[in-house]
Amino acid sequence: IAIVIVAAVALSVMSANGTFSRWQTVAKSDNFRVNGNMMRYYFQSTYSDFMETNGSYLSYMGFDSKLPLKSQPLDPNDPTQGTWFDYMTTMTKSEVTRMLVYCEEAEVRGIELNDEDKDAIKEQLEMYKTYAELYQYPSANSYLASVYGEGVKMRDIRKAMELSLLASKCASEISNEVKAGVTDEMINAEYDGNKLDYDIADYMTYTFKVTYNDAVEAVCGKDATDEVKTEKAAEIRAKYLELIEAERTKAAALAALNNAADFKDAVLKE
Repeated sequence: IAIVIVAAVALSVMSANGTFSRWQTVAKSDNFRVNGNMMRYYFQSTYSDFMETNGSYLSYMGFDSKLPLKSQPLDPNDPTQGTWFDYMTTMTKSEVTRMLVYCEEAEVRGIELNDEDKDAIKEQLEMYKTYAELYQYPSANSYLASVYGEGVKMRDIRKAMELSLLASKCASEISNEVKAGVTDEMINAEYDGNKLDYDIADYMTYTFKVTYNDAVEAVCGKDATDEVKTEKAAEIRAKYLELIEAERTKAAALAALNNAADFKDAVLKE
């Protein structure tokens, strides 16, 4: 019994320290590995980026940041679409996969983190210590556990940041090579040969509408009888043409505007 109790305590301590999650491989390539604790960091980063990008539209998307992700379906009318947690997980996996591709290319190119890169990571990690003191946590690791989950420690965040920065350095190098290798002559030749693929017209429209019933109501009121309408047919027709002309005048004024801001402002006023 004593041995079982000791073993249970040991397992509990290891779990709280993130040992099992650290042993777990959730993504890997030939030369790089992402463990469970690192994946928690990447997941939270994906979530934070999503919130920053879409914060103004969350209510329209049916998303409530105060509720657990696993309790919120992407589409309440279609359970097969999964939850917001599933969506964030898929996005995170995609980003991590892309990161590992660049890390492998960095390995091939001999790209490594230099002292300046390591200092930048160290500076970010120091911020966690500052937050821990600010929010009165006993240590930086305890603060990290509250943000990323039990067992996530500074060394996990450091490894995750190192891979992210390595991938970023490789992506930047490739981007610079592409930019340096593309000349104005090449761009012009590509455009001249494929104008239909590149020429785009961006436009906005607004339709002014008039119905015959608008004229009838303007002349006869809402509850006019057929006899009254027949009696005032000529007057109704004249009113109808008048209303059409008024809307044409508005349309012409709107069409005369030459920028999107003025157009939107005029439509909103209308």
